[in-house]
Amino acid sequence: MMTRQRNIDNLEAQLRSEEPKYDEIMSNINDAMQNLPVSQFNKLKQAYNDGNPEPLREFFKTMQKEYYSKAIQKVEQKKNTPVPKVIPSGNTPVEKQAQHKKIDFRKFGAMSTDQKAKMLLEMGFVD
Repeated sequence: MMTRQRNIDNLEAQLRSEEPKYDEIMSNINDAMQNLPVSQFNKLKQAYNDGNPEPLREFFKTMQKEYYSKAIQKVEQKKNTPVPKVIPSGNTPVEKQAQHKKIDFRKFGAMSTDQKAKMLLEMGFVD
């Protein structure tokens, strides 16, 4: 039992000393463990319980490669992102407002229903 724990502790100390991003990678490992196939999870669990550091080391190395490949992809994405063009103020095209007819609303009451409907359509109040 003590040998098992010693082997695991030695592995952790060695990996921590070799890898500056150890904590970030371990965080990724904890997330990845949630999605591992049961067979792979059981192999890692058995290796841990037996104190066999090699399968654990291999899994750490795999996750380490994945961590750094994601980091490289993020850098490449930033490089490939186009820089937005800045439009100086005052250069925005201004749309002309629609010219409205001047209407004498005093005559509106004397109009027929068809004339009122036509006028409201022309003014854009009704579709």
